Amino acid sequence: MKGKALYLLIFLLPFIFSCRKEGANKSPDGPDTTTTPVISDTVATQYATWIMVWDRASENWWNPNEHNGATVYVEGKWQSINWMDHAQVDEYIAKIKASGINILICDLTNGWSWLDDEVQYIQSLCVKNGMKLCVAENSQGDLATFESHAGDIWDKFAGPSSPYASDSTYLLKDGKPVIVCYGIRSWYKGYKNSNGEYRQKFNLVWASGEDSDKDKWGWQLEPWIGSVPSSDVMFVTPAIKWGNDANLWRSSLSWLDYNFLLARKNDPRYVIVGSYDDLDERNGWLTANTENCVPGLQMRDKDGSLRSDAYYKRVKEWVSGKPDFVAGGLIPDGCYRIINKKSNKFLTLKNTGGKIGSPLIQHFVSDTALNDYFWLYHLGNNSYRIVVLNNGLSLSVPNGSGDNGIQVTDSLPADIQWQNWTLKDLGDGYYSIKNDKSGKVLEVSGAAEDNGAFIVQGDSNNGSSQQWKFDKILNLEDID
Repeated sequence: MKGKALYLLIFLLPFIFSCRKEGANKSPDGPDTTTTPVISDTVATQYATWIMVWDRASENWWNPNEHNGATVYVEGKWQSINWMDHAQVDEYIAKIKASGINILICDLTNGWSWLDDEVQYIQSLCVKNGMKLCVAENSQGDLATFESHAGDIWDKFAGPSSPYASDSTYLLKDGKPVIVCYGIRSWYKGYKNSNGEYRQKFNLVWASGEDSDKDKWGWQLEPWIGSVPSSDVMFVTPAIKWGNDANLWRSSLSWLDYNFLLARKNDPRYVIVGSYDDLDERNGWLTANTENCVPGLQMRDKDGSLRSDAYYKRVKEWVSGKPDFVAGGLIPDGCYRIINKKSNKFLTLKNTGGKIGSPLIQHFVSDTALNDYFWLYHLGNNSYRIVVLNNGLSLSVPNGSGDNGIQVTDSLPADIQWQNWTLKDLGDGYYSIKNDKSGKVLEVSGAAEDNGAFIVQGDSNNGSSQQWKFDKILNLEDID
């Protein structure tokens, strides 16, 4: 399902959609425990990221000038990623190291021919930089192919006769070298149960498409689940995928922040941070100019502005400690449910599923599928960006209209005033929420208490239908 391997996506679609609500209740090996957050006593979390060694000049789809509209600044100019260019590779590995991430997962899931020259060169850089690497493979469930792949990894990278064996650069987990197995659960279970000579030399870990679960080493998360708490491994990514349509698949800084914060609270042994240079499937976090990309591929900062280093900077902050925030806000940056005082109902969208322009409504119960989770970024002077967490869209007054009764919707993020909202403390834990462009406040239409009533803007009167409580899920104050 990754990159150019569309055949796998077609094969997996029936399975993916049949499991959409089961992901967090199963493990690759069978029934799982629960998604209740787990707090571990791990002393130091290790951070890893995937690298897309197949994005290279040897492929017939490669464009030297841009990739889906994106360019990266490397070798002194803006251009396409090319893992065949060792000077580029040197820069990428140096940037990953500078972010604080020390483990590289070399993505060979779309082909095996890049195993020798490119990965061995990357391993030589790991020697110089004090880093580790491991290999991700895709045998499509075939045990003979998997055994052959395991033999190659052992001979070339992990075994005692491999070129860099004495430098101990291949990642070990629980005393054995790691292979990241990309595929559906049944494939992974087959590999785990195999008695092959080379399979037995490795600790196998799992990666897949959406199908969220504990201890996952990539590749995507389901937006109604997110990263699943674990004391061992958690995967974090900016990618929100509600479908293969470009309008339903987008990159989101707040989604990245939420999953990082969840991982920080659970302190696992390993955190897998997306894929450094994945500009196709929205896992990427490198410095990139995405101005000419479709909106779902664009990298935008907390204020909605395009910024080439927004994601790289954020990952570096999370790995090194606490992410940057604008101090002095009434409410700390983080994830909240928003509850109306008059109706005691929760804000959510009329239509979930990632669609743009869905009206905001009130709902009578909280939603376990994250549909009523909102991420707040303080921008200064108690002005906030309010983002629908599981679709990455910003709450907005359409076109900044100043008319009363205009329905509030979710919109593609942009650096525009009508996507910013100023909070005012009304006491007893309630706030008014005023649009920075229109000067109007959020209220329940007609002050209705009915389930499904629309949220609109109106003149401020501090009535109970205009008062809102922010019920914390996680925020930055949860970080020690």
